[in-house]
Amino acid sequence: MGNQKLLNILLVALVALLLANLFFAPDARETDIPANALTLDASSREYTIPELPTVNITNTTGESVAIDVCDDLAIELDGRTLSELPEDFCIELAITAESQATIPFEPLAPLFEREGVFTLKLETGDQFSAATFSTEPAGSIHAFFRTILYAPIYNAFVFLIDLFPNHSLGLAIIAVTIVIRIVLLVPQHQMLVNARRMQTVQPKIQELRERYADDQAKLGMELIELYKREKINPVGSCLPLIIQMPILIILYSVILHIDSPTNAYFLYPTLSDFDTTSINTEFLGLDLAGIGGTGAIVLGLLVGVLQWLQIYFSLPSTPASEEQQKAKEKDNDASSNDSASMMPDPALMSRAMLWGLPPVIAVSVSFFPLGVGVYWLVNTIFMIMQQLVVNLRDRAKPLPAGVEIVETQWKNKKRKVKA
Repeated sequence: MGNQKLLNILLVALVALLLANLFFAPDARETDIPANALTLDASSREYTIPELPTVNITNTTGESVAIDVCDDLAIELDGRTLSELPEDFCIELAITAESQATIPFEPLAPLFEREGVFTLKLETGDQFSAATFSTEPAGSIHAFFRTILYAPIYNAFVFLIDLFPNHSLGLAIIAVTIVIRIVLLVPQHQMLVNARRMQTVQPKIQELRERYADDQAKLGMELIELYKREKINPVGSCLPLIIQMPILIILYSVILHIDSPTNAYFLYPTLSDFDTTSINTEFLGLDLAGIGGTGAIVLGLLVGVLQWLQIYFSLPSTPASEEQQKAKEKDNDASSNDSASMMPDPALMSRAMLWGLPPVIAVSVSFFPLGVGVYWLVNTIFMIMQQLVVNLRDRAKPLPAGVEIVETQWKNKKRKVKA
């Protein structure tokens, strides 16, 4: 069971890495900045609709310069100069010597929702510079994830934010988390039940491994038969994790850019009038769109502790398993050359999960927007409750033959296999 959990974590990490690279990989390029000049420079030659371009004005003249964005800067789209630009775009940028300023394109967000070639021309006195870039539709894979995952989740957020008082992002995150957990309730329950069954048959699995240590083909057939009899799916815990990881990555993107004007591009027609700038990201003293800080440390510790509890409640607790483990260790000492002794120790793997995974998750929260941490917190609380329900139902089942209730040294009633 512990080995399966480790494989699931590695799979999750791989999926997260691939999706993060797909959505957030920077498009950086090196440029030579001339001396004693005002220079326009776009960070990329191509931008995916509706991404806002990043264009910097670098001042190497040795003097401070004031740039009027509308008077000194001309914007051409497919060779035609744009006129009557929004008033909130027409600002003055003060650029000190040997520094740069980024042109704020937020007021022009609808302009970059179309495909085209943009040319920016900066002219002040005897200084002239130009930068060209294009806007392109998203690729098929990127467009698929945005259409199937990002847009529905973002619109769900907007719908809920519009309902809640003060357009609270925090309340929307809690509501979205509960909805996601309800949608995953059945597969998650099956995963937890499957995990409990895997724990109960570990002694049988170990027995088969020792019996057929020299015949891997026979061992595989016997394990398949065992899984069929016990109604266990060896990969049953993978599906909910695979479903949740893309959701987590999309939540990261949605929350990080929750108030970005580019998100208007993804709004469904019924929500097209929603003002994205009205979203309140403050919740219980936390800036949910921010990353790091004291709030991240406190939130990370809470998530780590709850994750520890969730793993603890999922572990087997019968003394029988401990006694069988001691017997196994004696057998392994007596037959150190036996290939079965080289198999991963489920109890050791479980302890590694219990004490190793929560700190990793606690630290990871600090690298996400605090809103993702809130999602993780509520999600873990929900999973603890679901795990406790599974545990109670498991304890309420009739005991198998050969098993009795005994009092342990901790005065707790435990299941124990009769000798």
